[in-house]
Amino acid sequence: MKLFGVIFLVILFYNIWQVVKARPVEMLAGKQAGEREPKAPWLLAVLGVISLAAGYWIAVSTERTAMIIFAFFIAVLFVIAGTGLLFTAGSVTLLKLLKKNKGYYYQTRHFISVSGMIYRMKQNAAGLSVICLLSTAVLVMLSSTVSLYVGLDDVMRNRFKRDYVVTVYDYSDDTAAKTDGIVESVLKDAGETAKGLVSYRYVSFAAVDTGDGYEVREENLADYNSLDYLFFMTLEDYNRISGQNVSLRDDQVMVLADGMRYDRDTFSIFGRRYDVAGLKGQTVEDGMDAMGSVGSLHIVLPNFSQLEEMEKKQAEAYGEAKSRPIYYVAFDAGDGKEGSARLYKDLEERLNGLGLTCRLESAAMERGSFFSLYGGLFFVGLFLGTLFVMATVLIIYYKQISEGYEDKKRFEIMQNVGLSAREIKSAIRSQVLTMFFLPLVTAAVHICFAFPMIARLLALLNLRNVGLFAVSTAGAVLLFAVFYGVIYGVTSKKYYEIVKR
Repeated sequence: MKLFGVIFLVILFYNIWQVVKARPVEMLAGKQAGEREPKAPWLLAVLGVISLAAGYWIAVSTERTAMIIFAFFIAVLFVIAGTGLLFTAGSVTLLKLLKKNKGYYYQTRHFISVSGMIYRMKQNAAGLSVICLLSTAVLVMLSSTVSLYVGLDDVMRNRFKRDYVVTVYDYSDDTAAKTDGIVESVLKDAGETAKGLVSYRYVSFAAVDTGDGYEVREENLADYNSLDYLFFMTLEDYNRISGQNVSLRDDQVMVLADGMRYDRDTFSIFGRRYDVAGLKGQTVEDGMDAMGSVGSLHIVLPNFSQLEEMEKKQAEAYGEAKSRPIYYVAFDAGDGKEGSARLYKDLEERLNGLGLTCRLESAAMERGSFFSLYGGLFFVGLFLGTLFVMATVLIIYYKQISEGYEDKKRFEIMQNVGLSAREIKSAIRSQVLTMFFLPLVTAAVHICFAFPMIARLLALLNLRNVGLFAVSTAGAVLLFAVFYGVIYGVTSKKYYEIVKR
């Protein structure tokens, strides 16, 4: 409320100042005075290009997942500023350059349209930039929400690698044996067999990449620019899950990068340096923790004692913020919703008897909540998209009609000196096409540069089907362009009816 109050007061005092310094005589004679040709503001045009380039660069180059949301808003601010400056200053500069091109300018349709727009661009720049930004917002919302809704099956497969996921916050031998026994007993009672069963012990915590290794301190948790999530597991579990027979020395580790690159020969943490024995592109599944907002590395340690040592050191470093050790079990089972619900209930009851903190997840049980969430996002996207389209249509229609009445006198004069109806239509087509489709083309460029960043944001929501998002984006652009063309046809016809004799 205080911020809005300050903004309101600033606008109020600015308007009062404008009224005070205005001279009534000049205002009455302003209509007959004519409009001066605006100067080409090169500095503002250059600033607009720099601002837009900065926004594009942030959108394309940001790879660290922890920074993606913050970087998205920074990029949006740069693009908004750059769009406003380019439509205000860059459009005048472009029209000035076209005017200097005699081969282009001294054609009837171009002469009339360029000369008309160059005087009007100063007052039209704000409207064109708003149309461009609204168009971009419509394209972003429609493409992203449609992708999430249509790609719900992909979302579920990414979020739930197995039908059932059991996470127990203790990885002792006794806890692991009891958990395995509960899973086996419940499946046996239900007449089911676990398919694709995966189980392993791990410790996960965040650490700051210093360039030479990783540093673990509680105050570093806010350093999202270089924060990674580390998953530590034993070689025994890795070999059992992957079906390999890898061997490691006590001073060696394997590093499995998930969505990030790791090209170092060593891995350092807690003052100890390990040689990296191998690099793999695919990590083991890790359930809900894979949804983290930072990049992740899976480190395979030679033995369980080193895993216990890693857990102890991170607990000392983070204190109350420490991570707990995990025993992870995941498997496929169940015969549809009814069987899955019964199996889920039995598992939940038996796991509660462990006396430990547990988390049980089921893809079948969670599908309804995911459908509600992404269906709601889809509805909001359609609603806001429709709202923004309506605002865009109203702005375009009002702008074209008001400009038609402003140009009526000018076209009457040109018709009196011999300008034909065909030449008028050609000039109007050139002018309206330029004014009309410049925001659409710019919005399409915006969405192209924003594509990589939006795809990474959707990955945080478990949609990693880039092809689906690309098709949705192309469809949204095509559909909006067709709708935009219909608006162009209607408004250009009205414009011609106003200016013709």
